[in-house]
Amino acid sequence: MVQIELDVRHVVRTDCGLCALWQPEWFVGVTDQDTWDSRLSEDQALEGHISAGVFVPLGLA
Repeated sequence: MVQIELDVRHVVRTDCGLCALWQPEWFVGVTDQDTWDSRLSEDQALEGHISAGVFVPLGLA
């Protein structure tokens, strides 16, 4: 069995209802809404981060 060490560094609250796990080192430059929009607001960009495994959205019902 492989054991993965998790390092939770930040808890972030949004109004969008989306929770996600991410690798913070990939998003060091995301410091405000403008940089979030430029790196993650387009579906293709977000899908790229998901495919790379550095951003994992969690849909909670």
